Amino acid sequence: MSNRRLALLEFDMGWSMWLTEAHLPFHIGRHPDNDLRNSSNCVSRKHCLLDLRDNELCIIDTGSSNGTVLHNQVLQNQELPLKDKTCVLLSDMMIWITPCDHQGYLIQEEALKTFTGSHEALAMNHGVCLVDICDSMQIGLDEVNHISQMLRATIIGREQEKLLLLKHMGDGYLAVFDSSLPAISAAKRLLNWQATSNENMFSANIRVSLDSGITHPSHGHDRTGLPICRAARIEKTQKRDIEIPGNEIDKLKPYNRCVLTSNMSKVLDTTVDERYTFIGKRMLKGFANEMHSIYQYNN
Repeated sequence: MSNRRLALLEFDMGWSMWLTEAHLPFHIGRHPDNDLRNSSNCVSRKHCLLDLRDNELCIIDTGSSNGTVLHNQVLQNQELPLKDKTCVLLSDMMIWITPCDHQGYLIQEEALKTFTGSHEALAMNHGVCLVDICDSMQIGLDEVNHISQMLRATIIGREQEKLLLLKHMGDGYLAVFDSSLPAISAAKRLLNWQATSNENMFSANIRVSLDSGITHPSHGHDRTGLPICRAARIEKTQKRDIEIPGNEIDKLKPYNRCVLTSNMSKVLDTTVDERYTFIGKRMLKGFANEMHSIYQYNN
């Protein structure tokens, strides 16, 4: 059996391994005799495997009860050729799989769009994205766990190297990126995921908020800063909270929407993406007597 490299497997706990032909078939599941074992009851005994089909590396669902959850779809008794970097979610474990070409070199992704605006101060700001599952107490625990897994992978997308913090908040996530644009991209992915969530088996209503500014390291891997506080305060904004309404306040959605601050609207102004609506102004708890402008992103 050849030792030709087929893919790089990266795990969110910080280690990685090269997958070669000698490892195939590579079984993943709860049973101890799997090549990679996850003991969670959410993972089937024989969950999925990696193997070659027509000389192409594929991920194959082997009849797992909940399907094999990827960052953009769910496989059920299906196989998927791996042509791009793909994330597999196994309860509280994530595996990123980057396939290799036939010479054993990693397939390079297209360069991600970077900030090229003229406002250097904005370019240096961190991007904060907060997502909340609406009415999570009325949803079954298993479904909340599945939705959380999908949200986690959707936030990260292919920008894990730009993340400064990804924190589970019980019924949502707080993400801090090293600049503003990745946070905007994460919000777009979340809204797009929600719009197709029924097709992906997990129907969920979410609220997303964005802010831009400087954050600072805190205890452990945590971070603090005004952008995090503002994003948390504006996330649940409803029409009744607006004290000085804008002309288009009636366009504010109760959920499945993204609201943002004036800081983030300035970031959008420096790009070709200016699709946002001014909703109005409101006071925010903990911010003295300052009025804050609230905008809604028009996805």
